[in-house]
Amino acid sequence: MVACLFIKEKKLKILLAYYRLSANLNDEEALKRIINYPKRGIGHTTINKAIICANERDVSLWAVLKDPDLFGFEVNSGTRSKLDQFTSMILNYNSRLNKSDAYELALEIAKNTGLIRDLSSR
Repeated sequence: MVACLFIKEKKLKILLAYYRLSANLNDEEALKRIINYPKRGIGHTTINKAIICANERDVSLWAVLKDPDLFGFEVNSGTRSKLDQFTSMILNYNSRLNKSDAYELALEIAKNTGLIRDLSSR
């Protein structure tokens, strides 16, 4: 029972992190929590290199991930495609913050990321 509650709490934190990043693209803590949930093949090495790049250029991690070429952040084409998909998804949520009901947007995020499935399977 306790383990089940812990898992659900973790999934809710992930959902909140998606929402937080959608509301504030510079929320680095939220970004790091969700960048690879669900698994999308953006690993620790890529994130660590992006963090170093962002720190060296005094810009946000989001800025580097959103436009790697602008900041000289070199990634292979597969990783670039995954970053593009991720940032496009977050920008879509961001653009809908003021247009959608908070519940509807959170529900869509939960469905699109598999959080609903994960929560119901526990």
